[in-house]
Amino acid sequence: MNTLEKIRYLRFKHRFTQQIVADAIGVSLTTYSKYEKGEWNFTYEHIKKLAVFYDVPISYLFDDNETGILISEEDFKTLVKAKDVIENMQKAYGKSDE
Repeated sequence: MNTLEKIRYLRFKHRFTQQIVADAIGVSLTTYSKYEKGEWNFTYEHIKKLAVFYDVPISYLFDDNETGILISEEDFKTLVKAKDVIENMQKAYGKSDE
């Protein structure tokens, strides 16, 4: 995941609107939207504010290593259940990824 994908991921994970994040880092909604779309580059100051806002190290935002993504135990259990449902549906309809 690249930096922009991580920033969008964090916003969706926390269920924040772009306006909430824009307010948190002190920019307009238009500016934040352009940042998130990759039309403008984030300033270092805004990256620092995002890291503080999301409580992640700055290095996480720039590291291409996806193992740095943490999810809650509840979200993990939900993903496992979803995987099980998909596998059961595939078996029922005779489809498999194998």
